[in-house]
Amino acid sequence: MTIKINCKVALTHLKNKQFITAHNLFLTQAESLKKSEHLKSALLYMLSAECKTRQGKESKNEIKEAGDLFLKYSNLENSKNVKGALLCASKCFLSLGEFTKAKNTYQKAKSIFSPTIQVMRPIVIIDDSKAIIMKLQNYVEKLGYSEIHVYENGKDGVKGCKKLFSENKDTSNPS
Repeated sequence: MTIKINCKVALTHLKNKQFITAHNLFLTQAESLKKSEHLKSALLYMLSAECKTRQGKESKNEIKEAGDLFLKYSNLENSKNVKGALLCASKCFLSLGEFTKAKNTYQKAKSIFSPTIQVMRPIVIIDDSKAIIMKLQNYVEKLGYSEIHVYENGKDGVKGCKKLFSENKDTSNPS
């Protein structure tokens, strides 16, 4: 059976409160992927830990495996979400009471900056509430956008957007 089918079967068992069977299925899949797909394996270990917890049993081994796999994934060259993996690892270590390891992993995740947005497009905010405008503008600035156009009513917003569209046509089609 493929991983996807096994997951569906395990999730069905989990849904039906057949925690032992679900745990065993998730654990078997996690172990089979452990060497090749660290992230998937870590997530499967977390699911198996949840099944064990719902049985009223301790799930430290599964959580430790998941944390270690999240760390391994974060150290791979082609990892796409290193920060997310480190945060997951940190949470695993925290739940195990490994506070120093959790803190160090969290600090490492915190030091990673998300890449800046490659394509910059203007952002338009239209609202009649100045408080909401300020909140949205602050949020959008934190996301890395700098060209933000603010309008306090729909009529001005439509005019402003028409102007932006005509300006973008002129700059994208130099003739």
